[in-house]
Amino acid sequence: MFDASRIGVVEEDWTGIRSALKSLNVDKAELSDYLARNPHFVRQARPLAKITDVNPALQKMVGANSSSVFLDSVDKLLGESDRTFLGALVAFAHGEPFYEGETDLIALDGRRIPVLFTITFPAEADGDRNVLAFVVDITERRQSQDALLAAQAELAHAARVATLGELTASIAHEVNQPLAAIVTSGEAGLRWLRRDIPNMEEVAAAISRIVAEGRRASEIVTRIRAFLKKKPAQQDILEIGEIIEEAALLVERELSKDDITLKLETPTTATTAHSRPNARWVAHRSTPPR
Repeated sequence: MFDASRIGVVEEDWTGIRSALKSLNVDKAELSDYLARNPHFVRQARPLAKITDVNPALQKMVGANSSSVFLDSVDKLLGESDRTFLGALVAFAHGEPFYEGETDLIALDGRRIPVLFTITFPAEADGDRNVLAFVVDITERRQSQDALLAAQAELAHAARVATLGELTASIAHEVNQPLAAIVTSGEAGLRWLRRDIPNMEEVAAAISRIVAEGRRASEIVTRIRAFLKKKPAQQDILEIGEIIEEAALLVERELSKDDITLKLETPTTATTAHSRPNARWVAHRSTPPR
């Protein structure tokens, strides 16, 4: 069965690991926390899991011609980024019959092979010498998952572009607002300068408004460009009141065409990561419907 199985099988000797765990003198209930605080022990213990045999299915999986290539330790198969060995150590120390996980094997040519595995820990007296790891190559499944995620990203991008097309008029209106304010403030500043006695305070105030509105226009353009990019989803803390206000500005033009007055009731104080402000958005017609 070992030779004929289509599933990769690795036979290992964990007697050295048993001795290393006993030398710690750590209670089983505290072992998991201890190992998490002492990753160097996990790194030192991994080479103690000696490989005694590898079946043909696993040899083919990693591109080997014989099992002799791996008759050393599991370091021959596991990469430095593996994080599953810690869980296997804890399960072994607690007397669990098996441990399951997902990791990558390192092929002889350096390829990383995503796999699902189950390690069985026999209960008999010499069971530590007959630890078996059953390995299934999930490369095709991982590729399918990646393709699905890529397709979902494409659909999300198409949806953003379609939404942007529908909001073009409102976005143009939003961008024109700071541009109009810039022109108005610039003209006002020029008038203050052309007076017989220029009012420099008013000129400075007008320039400050121009700078503020220019930055506002730049932020609008930046947000629109980010909206169209194929960027992965990110998590962040947002002010719900600000989001509602920005959304209201986008639809303000459409609402005004139908004589609808929009009243926003949002928190006036800053929120924290643990607070959830209650923001209400109330719309009503200022005149009877036409």
